[in-house]
Amino acid sequence: MKSQICEPDEDWMADVRSLFAGDREVFVSISYLYNSPCMNYALLRSHDELRLLVERCPDGAELSVWKHANLPFRGVLTNEFLEAVRSSIPGTSESVCLFTDSRTEGDPRLEGDSWHLAKHMLDDLKERMGERVAIGPWPVPGSIRAIKAGIDGPR
Repeated sequence: MKSQICEPDEDWMADVRSLFAGDREVFVSISYLYNSPCMNYALLRSHDELRLLVERCPDGAELSVWKHANLPFRGVLTNEFLEAVRSSIPGTSESVCLFTDSRTEGDPRLEGDSWHLAKHMLDDLKERMGERVAIGPWPVPGSIRAIKAGIDGPR
């Protein structure tokens, strides 16, 4: 199946461009060869940000642009915020959290993590109180994927 993933060429960029309709934010997960680093994420608002992301990722990075992502919980991690998330996301669902202030100048990648069980996420996030986040369920299947420079290998 990996051999069917294209490089982030102009055709791939054009497919992704269609997702930037209106003021829509696009969620990207980035996997690296040999899990080094484990994963990064991005929340993009423009085709220019997408180009910058591709430029900043090393060769072999797999970029998955999710068509139906929704990270509705945005704010600063507090006990009240975590309780609101806990009451809205089933504890047995897979979920993702992005640390929205972890972006650096000139690099749209964000630190984050995903959990198979939301209840574990909520417990782990207590260690990061005070940080700004975007949280939601892991996107349903349906991504546009590309591997930079076409280099395949374990991720």
